[in-house]
Amino acid sequence: MKIFNKYLLAGVMVMGLSSSAMSQDVDYKTMLAPITSALKANPTGVDVAKDLVKNYTKVFKKNPEALVALGNSYLSAKQFDKASECADLALKKNPNYGNAYILKGDVEALKDDGGAAANWYDRAIFADPQNAEGYLRYANVFRKVNPQESERVLNELRKIMPNFPVEAELGHSNYLTRNYDKALEFFQMAKKESIDEEKFVEYVFTANILGNKKLSLDVAKQGVGIHPNSLALIRLAVINAIDLGENADALKYAMMVFNDNGKKNATDYINYGRALNGNGQYDEAIAQFETALKEDEEKVEAYRYMSDSYKGKDEMDKSLELMQKYLNLNDEAKPSDYKSLADIYMKNVEEGIDKENNFKKSLKVYDDVIKKYPQLSAWAYLRKANNSYNAEYDDLTIEFSNKVIEIIENKSDRDDLELGYLKQAYRFAGYTYWNSKDDFNTAKVYLNKLYDLDPDDSIAKQAHEAQQEETVQAED
Repeated sequence: MKIFNKYLLAGVMVMGLSSSAMSQDVDYKTMLAPITSALKANPTGVDVAKDLVKNYTKVFKKNPEALVALGNSYLSAKQFDKASECADLALKKNPNYGNAYILKGDVEALKDDGGAAANWYDRAIFADPQNAEGYLRYANVFRKVNPQESERVLNELRKIMPNFPVEAELGHSNYLTRNYDKALEFFQMAKKESIDEEKFVEYVFTANILGNKKLSLDVAKQGVGIHPNSLALIRLAVINAIDLGENADALKYAMMVFNDNGKKNATDYINYGRALNGNGQYDEAIAQFETALKEDEEKVEAYRYMSDSYKGKDEMDKSLELMQKYLNLNDEAKPSDYKSLADIYMKNVEEGIDKENNFKKSLKVYDDVIKKYPQLSAWAYLRKANNSYNAEYDDLTIEFSNKVIEIIENKSDRDDLELGYLKQAYRFAGYTYWNSKDDFNTAKVYLNKLYDLDPDDSIAKQAHEAQQEETVQAED
C-alpha cells in the first residue's frame, strides 16, 4: 500500500488532524492548552509535561473526546506512539467512537503508511457511520490513486447524511489532485450555500484554470454574495473583472477591498488603479500606482499601468517614459508589454507627431522582441507589417509580411495561432499589391493562397471573383 504514501501527508494536513474531535468542552480544552504549548516548545522531548498529562488523563479518563484531543496534541508533535495510546484509551471507553479510529488513521498517514491509514478510516466509517470525517479521510487517501473509490465512499456519505456538502467535498478533492474538469463538475453540482469560503476560492481558480474567465468572475461574485467578508473572493472578483474588461464590476469590487478594515498590500493598490483606469479615472489611478510603489518598490508593474493612465490622458511622452522604465526594470516583461510600448509610438504616428521617427521606434521595439524571444519572430514581424500598413509604408508592409510567410508557410507543425498569422500576412501583402500598387497579378498570388486557407475571407473572395470575371471575359 506504499502507493498511497506520496499523497498522504499533504492530504491529512489539508483535512486537519481529527478536527471534529477538537471542538469539545471548554474544561478539557483549558487543561489541554498548557500541555499543547509544552509539546510545541519541545516536540521531541520524552515525557513532556508529564505531571500535567497524568492529571489530565485522570480527570478525563472516561471522556473519549478529551482523550482523542490529547492524542491530537501528541500527533502535532509527531509523537506517534503517544497519540496512538490516547486513541486506544478512548476506544476502551467507547469502542464505537469514530474519532479515535480517525486519530489512529492520521498517525499512520503521517507515518506514510497509506494502507494502514485507509484501514483505520474504513473502521471509523463502520463504527461511527454518522461521522463524516471518516468518509472524508478515507476518500482523501484514495483521491489520487483511485478516484473512483474516493467518489464511491463520498457517495455513500451522501446517502447517509443527505445534508452534508458532498459535492463541494468532491470538488475540493478533485481540485487538490488537479483533476479540474471533474472539480468543476462537482462544484457546479453543489448547493452554493454549502460551499465554504476556501472551496469557493478553489471553484474560482478551477474555472479560471480551465479558461472560462466569465464563469470564474460569476463564481467569484456568487462567493462574495454568500461570504461578503471574504477578502480573498473580493480580490478574485476584482482580478477577473479587470481581465474581462468588466470595468464597472472591477471598480465596484476594488472599492469593496478598500472598504474592508484589513491591511492593504501593493497589489491591492495596483488593482484598484487598473480598475480606475478602466473607468477613465486616470488621475485617481495614478495616485493608487504611486501608493503601490511606496508600499513595495519591487512592484514595477505599477509603472506599466501608470503608463496606461498617462496614455489615457494623452500625455504620450510621460506614457513612453514610464513604459520604458517598466521594461528596463522587468527582465520578465511579456511580449504584450512590448506591444504596449510600440502602440504608444504608433499613436504618435497616427496623430502626425514626428511620424517617421516614432514609426522607426515602433519597429525597433519588435526588433527587441525578436532578439529576446526568437520563437515569437513570426508574431513580431506581423506586428511590424501591421504598423507599416497603418502608417502607409507599402514596401515595408510587403517586406514584413513576406518575413512571416517565410517563417510559417512551409512549417509542417504550425498551430492555429500561426495559421492566423499566415492568413493575415497573405492579406496584408495581397491587399497592398492590389489596392496600393495596382498590381493584381502579384496580389492574386497571395490572395489565392489566402482563399485556399479561408474561402470566406472577404478580400480573398473578391480576388477570386475578379479572376473568374477575367476568365469569362477572356472566353468571350
